[in-house]
Amino acid sequence: MAPIKLNNPVRLHPNAAWEKMANPRLSVILPCYNYSSYLPEAVASVFDQGVEDVELIIINDGSTDDSLDVALNLASLFENQAVLVIDQENQGQPAISRNNAIHHARGSYILPLDADDVFAENAFIAMLSSMEKSDKKWTIVTASMQRFGTDDDRWTVVPFDSNNMLRRNQIPYCAMYPKALWEKLGGYNTNVPGYEDWDFWIGALTEGAHFLILPMVHLLYRETSVNSMMDRGVSKHEYNIAGIICNHPHAYEDDEVEWALRFRTLFPKHPSKRGFYGLDKEFPRVAALLILFYPKYFPEEQVRWCEQYIQENPLILDRGVKASPRMQPVQADSPNEMPVATFLEGYQAVLDGELDQADQWKAEYQKNLPYKALRREDHRDSGPTPTVSVVIVAYNTKQDLITCIESLEKQQDQDFEVLVVDNGGNDDVWDQLRTKKLLHIINPANLILSEGRNIGAFFARGQILAMLDDDAVVPSNYIASIKQAFATYDIDALRGRISPKSDSPNNRHAQHYDFGPVPFPSPIDTEGNSAWRADVYREMGGMNPLLFGHEGTELSFRIAAARGAERLIYWPETVILHDYAVTDTKLGEKSRRHQAMKEYLHHLHPEIEQFIAVMRQPLYKQGGREAASQLIPRIEGKRLQASSGNPDLIRRSNRMTPDHTERKQQVLR
Repeated sequence: MAPIKLNNPVRLHPNAAWEKMANPRLSVILPCYNYSSYLPEAVASVFDQGVEDVELIIINDGSTDDSLDVALNLASLFENQAVLVIDQENQGQPAISRNNAIHHARGSYILPLDADDVFAENAFIAMLSSMEKSDKKWTIVTASMQRFGTDDDRWTVVPFDSNNMLRRNQIPYCAMYPKALWEKLGGYNTNVPGYEDWDFWIGALTEGAHFLILPMVHLLYRETSVNSMMDRGVSKHEYNIAGIICNHPHAYEDDEVEWALRFRTLFPKHPSKRGFYGLDKEFPRVAALLILFYPKYFPEEQVRWCEQYIQENPLILDRGVKASPRMQPVQADSPNEMPVATFLEGYQAVLDGELDQADQWKAEYQKNLPYKALRREDHRDSGPTPTVSVVIVAYNTKQDLITCIESLEKQQDQDFEVLVVDNGGNDDVWDQLRTKKLLHIINPANLILSEGRNIGAFFARGQILAMLDDDAVVPSNYIASIKQAFATYDIDALRGRISPKSDSPNNRHAQHYDFGPVPFPSPIDTEGNSAWRADVYREMGGMNPLLFGHEGTELSFRIAAARGAERLIYWPETVILHDYAVTDTKLGEKSRRHQAMKEYLHHLHPEIEQFIAVMRQPLYKQGGREAASQLIPRIEGKRLQASSGNPDLIRRSNRMTPDHTERKQQVLR
């Protein structure tokens, strides 16, 4: 039996009848928080049942109204009925209140009641009779609930299915069970606020409990009760489901357990709002299961995705409440002391259009970035410091990532190193990565491309940072072409040219991939084929970590304001093969995400469209590109100097300092 955690001290106020009663059959547990106006009706419904040997335990959860006084008066009013009033500091959830009350309960059976609900007539007689006739070791008895004053608005308990119960609750909170079962389970778990009843029933199922559903209405409930209960649980739905799975891992599928452990590791406390926080991409089947069983809790777009996913991937479940224990439970990776939850909250705020809130999350995240705590495996050569550091941020790319790395291995110029920043979903190719000469950095969650590149820049040794898409393929002159640009021009960054990797029709949306054979000043808007002076990248604070789309343009704006727009160029000699979006689904996701990111970009820099327009002018003028090409500063006999930037400078916030104002005005003219 697990130890039952109680939140004491509590103050006991028994009436005389409670002190005289020795062995009640039934203990009714009634938590109350600021429901003094409903409490008399609830208490009356207990004693109107006409059943002897019943004790009522009212637990006042630190109410700020007169609930305690009302409870004490009711204990005096019903002087011939056993009433114990317990007073405690506010604990904020029914699980704690019930555990504290049941600890003092003396009945053989327990029956919870919320303070704003009432029992239907003859509920106790029917439930106790069924309970005492049962020959099962553990029996739980319940029935249907009905809203006050409405004949047709009833929660009728559906035919019970123990395995469906794992993913959708079928039992109301008000059900009768043996106190010995509560002791066996260690009480109600307190890590699933609002879903503590569902979690308790699943625990009972795994102990072999039998659920008996009576064909009657046993409880009348108020709209306020259902709303408050649902608000508590539904507002934390994914967090609570993850908690239930972690509490009962032997009953769930391996990927459900892995997802739940990961979610709860990232969010020891529930996030500010609901969401998968990127884990739906890594665990699509788990996301589909969650949506399938509670579709009304999710946006229509996610429901449509779920329907399509299930059509293409039938959901086969191998485990259940009777499954044997796992020999080797799945473990979640440690968050490595990174403020991951803060980052994920900030990114979600951007997607939701809460831009001021996103800025606050970003500032909190950037207060302390212990990149050195990240897990990593270093298989790079220990020879001379390379000129170029190729940073590949990978998420769920798997074999395409290996193909990308193998194209780098065929370079004519070997003066480079490779850093793979792994945002997740690539476990299947880790053994292959260990055979490659690279630094493998393993993030505790999907920190998206921008922050992944910042992390790569922190560990890079080269003077030039080459950012490469994880599913791209490069020709044998890729490294040489980058070095050529920085040896020819006195520049801070370049964006290359991109050719389609396939004949996907979605590539037509990437009209910015190829601007022809002439170099000219340009914002860096193909981040997956870009290269940056490492010292400048770090000095400017890297990319905005919350931008997943337009992040190169945003950093270009800051560099141009600080150092000059002519130091950012389109360089046609650096070519990669890459597709814009391989499926229509990914195209839609990309378009929606880019729109949200564009709003955030305008929030950060309201004047950025003017900057982009000025930089793009050569594209629309006859001979404009050739003329603009002459503006690129050349290196006359001097070579790129070793980086003097401090890697720790990447921790600086993405803001221009006051002395950049004059330069910014020049850029916009």
